[in-house]
Amino acid sequence: MNLESKKSFISKLTKIVGDDFVLSTPEEIIAYECDGLTGYRVKPIAVLLPDSTSEVSDIIRLCNKHN
Repeated sequence: MNLESKKSFISKLTKIVGDDFVLSTPEEIIAYECDGLTGYRVKPIAVLLPDSTSEVSDIIRLCNKHN
């Protein structure tokens, strides 16, 4: 995903959950690169903190649309 499409995607995610609930800077997302399997790391595009099942559904729908 190029930088422009990444910014557009994060903007769409922000519209769903609000600016305070999207983490996207390198400093914010570093802790989310892995779970208990520290040997396998993947840097996420963003980390979302949804507040409702409706927001989760909208996020999944958007992610599915953008593969």
